Amino acid sequence: MNWQLTMTLLWCEKVHSWVPVSVYEDGTVRCGHLTRLERSKKKIGKSAASCSPASCELCISYKQKVFSREGKV
Repeated sequence: MNWQLTMTLLWCEKVHSWVPVSVYEDGTVRCGHLTRLERSKKKIGKSAASCSPASCELCISYKQKVFSREGKV
């Protein structure tokens, strides 16, 4: 399959909300919640302050799921 990006909504316990998680073909992962906070320049709460797509269990598991479907794990 030829693709550039895949995205889904996942429930995040840290922010108690549905968040969009994007996985790009090159392996980059982005969390829409953090992107939205950065763009609006709001203060990030303590619960989200330690968030990073690179260490987020939701982002990591979704990335693994996407690449396992592609046979690239």
